[in-house]
Amino acid sequence: MLNAQQLDVQHLAFANLLAYPVPEPVSVPDAGRTMVIDKGMGPSELDDWLTMVDAHVHWVKLGFGSARLYRESVLREKIAICRRHGVELYLGGTLTEIAIQQGRFDAYLAYIRKLGIGTVEISEGTFPLTPALRRHLIERAALTHQVLTEVGNKFAPIGSAEETARQVASDLAAGARYVILEGRESGRGAGLYDRQGELDEAWFHSFVCTLDPASLRAVIWEAPLKSQQLWLLNHFGSVVNLGNIPPEEALAVAALRHGLRADRLIQVLEQAIPGR
Repeated sequence: MLNAQQLDVQHLAFANLLAYPVPEPVSVPDAGRTMVIDKGMGPSELDDWLTMVDAHVHWVKLGFGSARLYRESVLREKIAICRRHGVELYLGGTLTEIAIQQGRFDAYLAYIRKLGIGTVEISEGTFPLTPALRRHLIERAALTHQVLTEVGNKFAPIGSAEETARQVASDLAAGARYVILEGRESGRGAGLYDRQGELDEAWFHSFVCTLDPASLRAVIWEAPLKSQQLWLLNHFGSVVNLGNIPPEEALAVAALRHGLRADRLIQVLEQAIPGR
């Protein structure tokens, strides 16, 4: 599916007058993606919001197992709204975990496919999976869906950099298109981040050095806090994939990506000064 950013970018305000201070990462396919977590927007609210941000958002994730609480008609309406805006809607990994625990994984895949959802998230944020079962689930889902996997537990720090890199590589080899690194919707006290929302720099650099560049481009970093977004953008540039962005922060994140916010623009200007 083409994102609205690809479909309608020429219609953005100032497009023929001002260039982005940070150019679009056009030379790196499927990079610089943003996933927003939807914790309960109504259809009209979703439609209005996407009218503002659809050029800058690639996925809308219905958080946790919240889709189980929707009337099917409302869920179908939200799927149709996202499709109309060129944005992919998918369901949080918690719902997939429940389907696995209840022995309904294949039926779950068939049902969401029937609804028009072409992406599925496979995680073990709550229930652990054996390596063999995790690989089997990814391979099975990849036959009919784009697969996103998630590495990390919602109630504990993420594993070692080497262990995490091995899991990312294994998931991609099994058929995952992207691999999400757990940061929760709070960005604090689990997964990548400590209680202050900070990422261990030693862990980060070890992880980046362990993983090959192509696999690293398939990583989605959950980064709900501005400090996390800015840190990752300053390290990777606008090609970094960011997840669990609150809806109200989607335009702010796009502004950071493209140097339209002072926090990022100053970095761009400093890099442009000869001798720095």
